[in-house]
Amino acid sequence: LGKNKITYLSELFAPLLFLPVYSPHSLIPILPILMQYMLSSQVQEQTISFHYVLTIAPFLFVATLNALAMLQNKTRKKFIKHIWICLILINAIYLIRERDNVILSIHHDRIEKNMTRAKWQLIKQIPSDEPVIATFGFLPELSRREKLYAFHKIYHPKHQGFLLPADVSYGMIDFGDLWLRYFLDRSEKDACEVSERIRRRFPADQWRIKDMSENVVLFARGLSKGEKLVEINGNAGEIEEKTAVVSLEDGILLDSVQSSPHLAAEKQYISFVFNWRCLVPVEENYIMVLFIKKDEGYLAYRMRMIGYAFYPTAVWKKGDHIKERYRLSLPDLQSGEYSVEMILINPVKLHFKYVDRRIVEKMSYDMIELTKFEIE
Repeated sequence: LGKNKITYLSELFAPLLFLPVYSPHSLIPILPILMQYMLSSQVQEQTISFHYVLTIAPFLFVATLNALAMLQNKTRKKFIKHIWICLILINAIYLIRERDNVILSIHHDRIEKNMTRAKWQLIKQIPSDEPVIATFGFLPELSRREKLYAFHKIYHPKHQGFLLPADVSYGMIDFGDLWLRYFLDRSEKDACEVSERIRRRFPADQWRIKDMSENVVLFARGLSKGEKLVEINGNAGEIEEKTAVVSLEDGILLDSVQSSPHLAAEKQYISFVFNWRCLVPVEENYIMVLFIKKDEGYLAYRMRMIGYAFYPTAVWKKGDHIKERYRLSLPDLQSGEYSVEMILINPVKLHFKYVDRRIVEKMSYDMIELTKFEIE
């Protein structure tokens, strides 16, 4: 079967003590789907971490209940109680083991609620009759259009022959998309190949920023006054390390930062321009975490991949100068003075999955203040 498939089957049945096996007739409806997943070459279909498991999960629970009912008629009540205790204990163990992913989901949901309004405002700027290319999260909202293309076809290796039609003039791209991040984070080789496909098939010279919010960017093709999201200037001569705002031991320098607050009542955000330099190539994609702070307390945080998918740090070359733009959308804030601070993290070395108070305290000495602003 292979390690992945054995692990997949254990993830499905072990938390239920393999009780569904004792009610095989309840599993008949999902056998074709389960067989498809087992024979698939897609690793995502052989894990419970993706949405594919949702099609079979209800049948597993029904089979478990049927098995418990059958055992109750054939065994002592005390034995059934022991089974329930074992079910509770084993699921508690699984929950503790996966606590990082659970906390990550909770944080992600909170951030997404704050972002929903900003994303909707971006979508409304796209004319209803215009062809669009978008990441998966926006496809349902845009599905009524006659011409709609998934950004997945731009970077996925199975779509080598895909050419974006010339009449597509808008792109609604979430660079925090889980599928995109999955391909970028698999290895340095994958990051290089994915980013190269994106730069070649979705060139920055043609696609400019119309509007943006966090990791979500609304691109317009041929927008003469629009700015590039990421600019790669290549070797710019001798590098003086002492001029850097932030110097990472791996050889990545944040050379300068420009910030521009927009604090109108209807839409509050801060625009940033980050200028980077690379002294030594790295193998990982660095993460920037920005914190909104008031007094001594951190009110909110945002995570983003440096360089986006166009040019993540894993593909930087010695001497590269990278200029990128980012817009930090502000949550509903009361009157007062605030600051924005940030840390740069190598998630591979720190086994970094989510931000909590321990991470903040551990990395507080590396916090860099980017800007201050006041809400009246």
